[in-house]
Amino acid sequence: MLASNWMARDKVRTLSDRQKLILISALTRTSAAGVAQVGQEELAWIVGNGCTSADVQAVLEAGQKLGLVEYDSQTAEVFFIDFFRFEKFFGKGWAILQKAVDKIESAQIRRKVDQARPARPIDDQKPEQPSASRPRVNIPVLN
Repeated sequence: MLASNWMARDKVRTLSDRQKLILISALTRTSAAGVAQVGQEELAWIVGNGCTSADVQAVLEAGQKLGLVEYDSQTAEVFFIDFFRFEKFFGKGWAILQKAVDKIESAQIRRKVDQARPARPIDDQKPEQPSASRPRVNIPVLN
């Protein structure tokens, strides 16, 4: 998911078009926990146009300094810091989020995700919607 105003953020505006493309390429591969696991060489290949793994490394480091991402080169995991600002979870979504968190290999990334992710509300069910199968009750209007 890419929030419609992500590109307009001041931190992102400071990046070149190529740097933005590299980050967006990683962002489109995120899990429900906002973590993408993609190697630098793979990301360079996806971006193309002469992009190298060194270019990707530089962008991930710049993104980390700007507070846009948290990156662990050992596990090739990238966490997008504001991911949960745009994501909402209901019902089974909490279980999906937990499965995604359980798959995170990096302790550093897992700590960041745990700090950023929303707390599950006690009652996270959506309000019950009226059923179409319920009979309608007509109440007479008195004049």
